[in-house]
Amino acid sequence: MKFLVILLLCTFWLKSQNVRFDSKDVVINYQDSSKKTLVVWGGISYANPKWVEKQIPQRIFNNYNVVILSYHKDLKSVKKWFFQKYNFKLTPNILMGFSRGGLQPEKELNGKYEMVCLLDPVLNGSLLNVKRHKNTIIIFNTWTWSHKYSKKLMSYGKHVSRNFGTWKIEEIDHKNFPTYFFKNFL
Repeated sequence: MKFLVILLLCTFWLKSQNVRFDSKDVVINYQDSSKKTLVVWGGISYANPKWVEKQIPQRIFNNYNVVILSYHKDLKSVKKWFFQKYNFKLTPNILMGFSRGGLQPEKELNGKYEMVCLLDPVLNGSLLNVKRHKNTIIIFNTWTWSHKYSKKLMSYGKHVSRNFGTWKIEEIDHKNFPTYFFKNFL
């Protein structure tokens, strides 16, 4: 009986846990373990976590736990750090990578996530090794990149599409892709 009471108290604490952490490389707005968790990687230069946070509408923060990472932070080390710091497991449902930040969720194309979205991304091509992309969305503007890289993105998009994912070309400014994603896909 004592164990059950402790378990119920721990469950209540985790459900009501409100974590706000802000640094140069990580911004966390974790409110409730019953909410889905969105992990977003920003790009280089201006597209750091604080800038990305400003692109996210309030309704996303109201409906999701949000973790925003710098492009060089890998998910495994952040999950480990989160557990050590807050003593509970970070379980992402949706991954999104913008620009250079596309490299991190590209590593996670394994079917574990509800959605993996790559926005005008820098990619290394490992997504070509994945055969099922039903949960993958890749959106880009061919004018953002060099002709050679744009051709690569086109081939990545076609591969995702052939394997049940979604790809789309949008002629919008590079910096507007995060806002576009939140408005149209979440």
